[in-house]
Order: sequence, then structure tokens, then C-alpha cells
Amino acid sequence: VSPYFNSGYTVKRSEVDGYTVYTNQTVVNVYNTEELTNAINQNSEVTVKLTKADTYDLPEMGDKEVSIIGTKDTVIDMKNKINKAKSISFEGVTVNFGANDYCGFQHTGKLTYRDCTITGKQFLYADKVEFNNCVFEQDIADYNVWTYGAGKVLFKDCTFNCAGKSVLIYNEGSINGQTVEFKNCKFNATAQVSGKAAIEIDSHLLTN
Repeated sequence: VSPYFNSGYTVKRSEVDGYTVYTNQTVVNVYNTEELTNAINQNSEVTVKLTKADTYDLPEMGDKEVSIIGTKDTVIDMKNKINKAKSISFEGVTVNFGANDYCGFQHTGKLTYRDCTITGKQFLYADKVEFNNCVFEQDIADYNVWTYGAGKVLFKDCTFNCAGKSVLIYNEGSINGQTVEFKNCKFNATAQVSGKAAIEIDSHLLTN
């Protein structure tokens, strides 16, 4: 057993009728990618706390329910990668998605980000996605996020730092409908992109 293993912490957070509910769940404190992989592989439902400033890779998560807690200098490397889970939540960490198209968490029930820094370009596919008090960073003339195949998306108290365009609400026809909601969000652009706005809505293939 890892020396970073702890259990019985009251840390799992969920929203029920507008109230925050805490329930007991196993917590595994991890120090590197190997320990992170072991913690996820050995538990169908787990909360993982990243204890060292470093970059971490995620294993395949399949039908697992995973919560990951860390700080801005604990980085989840999703650069140009695809993964999936029954549900996954991130709190406090940085998640780097790189610049490639169609990368993100596919075939996922619920995806939640709280107090996170999100770099690069993420494609959304989960049934339900929530961003709470997150900062999106993009340093090239590309979007921070495509809503793409997601069903319901909420951006609440988020800041988008971009080079001229931030969110593409976009459906190629793979889903029947999509709801995207913004609450108290800020958009900061370092440059202009001809013909583009902070939030774009389209339903056909675009040339970016």
C-alpha cells in the first residue's frame, strides 16, 4: 500500500437542489503518475489528491468515477489526447489540452471543473459539463473550447483569455440538441480575428 494512502475523508462534493452535499469517500494522496494510475486502476470510485507540483498522465478510466484535486502547479497532461470515464471532476488543477482537434473526454457522463486553469483547446463530449470559476488560457488564434458533442454545458464565473475567439458552440449533427449557458463570465482578447467573436454558434463544418 502506498504511504500516501488515506481513507474515510469527507471530501466528495455534489450539488443537490442548490445545496452542497459532502459524503465519505476514499482519498488517495499521490506523488507521481505511477501512484495516480494505481489509485484509479484499483478503485471504481475514488478521489485522488495530487501532492507534488508536477505533470501527471491519466490512465484509461473506462466506467470509473474519478475526482482529482490539486493546485495550479499540478498539471494534468491531456495534450492532444482522448480519455473517458463514467464521471470525472477536477478541482484546482491545470489541465493542458494542446492544439489538436477532437481531443478531450469522450463517452463521459458528467465532467466537472472547479477552480481550474485550462490551457489549449478542449472538445466537449460529455452528457453534462460544468465549469465553475475556471480560467481558460489560449495563446494562439484558436478557440479555448468547442462544445461539440456535449448535451448540457454550464460556464459559471469563468474567465476566458484568448487570442480573438473563445467558445465555439458547434454541432455536426451527431446530437439532437445542445444547451450552453454562461453566467458571470469574462472574455479577454489579446488580438482580433477577422469575422470571429468571443462566442460563435454554428452547425456546419468551419474553416478556422
